[in-house]
Amino acid sequence: MNSNERKWNAHGQAWLKSGLSQKRYCDEHNLALSTFQWWRKRLRDAAGTGTDLIELSRKVTLPDHTASNFEIRTAGIILQAPTNIEPEYFARIIKALETR
Repeated sequence: MNSNERKWNAHGQAWLKSGLSQKRYCDEHNLALSTFQWWRKRLRDAAGTGTDLIELSRKVTLPDHTASNFEIRTAGIILQAPTNIEPEYFARIIKALETR
C-alpha cells in the first residue's frame, strides 16, 4: 500500500469509528465527499471485497428468552429488526445507512 492509499485507508477507518455520516466526516476533515467515496471504492476493489465490514456500537435488547426482535443503536440511528431477518436484507439496510 502506498502512502496515498494508507492516508485514505486511515480516513476510512476513522470515519467508521466516528459514527458520522460520510458527508459530515468529510466536511469536518476538509475532504471532498466524491474523492473520499472514490478512494473507499478503490480500496475495497483492491482488497477484492465488494463490501466493508462495518463496526457498529450496538446495544442488543432481549428482555427474555422468547424475544423475537433486536435493536442496534449507532450514530444516532436506532434499528429494530426481527431476529430471523434475512442476512441479505440486513446487509442492504446497513449499506443504505452507510451512504446517508
